[in-house]
Amino acid sequence: MQAIGRIIVVQEQRFHLVTDNGQGLLLTVSYHAPIELSDLIWLQRAHARVLVEYTGESNLTSGVAHRISLLSPEVLTPTT
Repeated sequence: MQAIGRIIVVQEQRFHLVTDNGQGLLLTVSYHAPIELSDLIWLQRAHARVLVEYTGESNLTSGVAHRISLLSPEVLTPTT
């Protein structure tokens, strides 16, 4: 499945994504995903729009993000 939105909270390997239509998704990052914790934090602080590819059911332990792609190329530096 796919979702587009912004990461609003990062906690260890979990993050909360609010989709463009206002739906909240709590997902765990797969150990095989090509993203680091520092990248997630940067995306959250930059309010970057992202595409998340995941499997399972969000908001449950089975919701696992396998790929997180930046959709906001105009975002160059995170806000503080």
